[in-house]
Amino acid sequence: MNEENIPLDKLEALVEAPVFLLGMPRSGTTWLSQIFESAPEVLMRLSPNYSYALKNKLDGKSEVEDWRECLRQAVNSNQDPFMTQNWRREKGELEWIEKDFSIIERLFIKDTRFFDLYLRSVELFKDAKIAFIIRHPCGHLNSWRKSKEFPAGKDFLSHWRDGAGRRSEGPGEYWGFDDWKRAARMFLEAQASRPDQVLVFRYEDLVASPIETTSTLFDFMNLKMSEEVASFLKRSHSRHDSNVFSVFRSPEVAQSWRSELPDEVKIEVMNDIMDTDLARYIR
Repeated sequence: MNEENIPLDKLEALVEAPVFLLGMPRSGTTWLSQIFESAPEVLMRLSPNYSYALKNKLDGKSEVEDWRECLRQAVNSNQDPFMTQNWRREKGELEWIEKDFSIIERLFIKDTRFFDLYLRSVELFKDAKIAFIIRHPCGHLNSWRKSKEFPAGKDFLSHWRDGAGRRSEGPGEYWGFDDWKRAARMFLEAQASRPDQVLVFRYEDLVASPIETTSTLFDFMNLKMSEEVASFLKRSHSRHDSNVFSVFRSPEVAQSWRSELPDEVKIEVMNDIMDTDLARYIR
């Protein structure tokens, strides 16, 4: 890819209608990003505001022109291994995907941070959209527990709820069960007030019915689901990579928490939200 191939009018069109793929860490956001990146017309970028090049360029006081400039730089970041996620491709966690800028139609941003900022973005950009993925809290916690993102030397049973042992990388982080609840409610409220711009959906639905759920997401983004996307969905479930950061996983992984997560955590999570507005996510 060559950023010189993007005409100014196309660049501005991409910036004015960004799509933000968001979710708690260890909730399927990377898989989700690759589903959309497999579409030829989609340009995917990872957390510009967390990247080395654009670190914390945006904050709660940022206006629309600040956002536009940040997104322009994100589009033109083809040599940035972080924003392109090429550092993960070099590890074999993601497929290499060549993009033809002449047919790019939408800019997508994948992130597990800065939720407040992204909710602000849909106020600034009338054509911006957010898709927020929610994973069963026990599945989310179990995946976090098993990954290197849970800090070495910390006791999971002491930190699964407040996530305090993980917050060390600056503003906009979300870790632990309390943050799971807070984030879920943030986006459910946003969906209720801006249903044309914000869509909340379940990770488990994407695993159980990948074609149907992905089609719904593409419809929400005003995009057509292509053969390339259907092919990627099939490949992503065709083999199991033991690397917890890989997008090639068996569908059974979604339920592994049932036998792996400590019983005391499962019981406390279920009791906490069983009779609340979030009960739908533990069914």
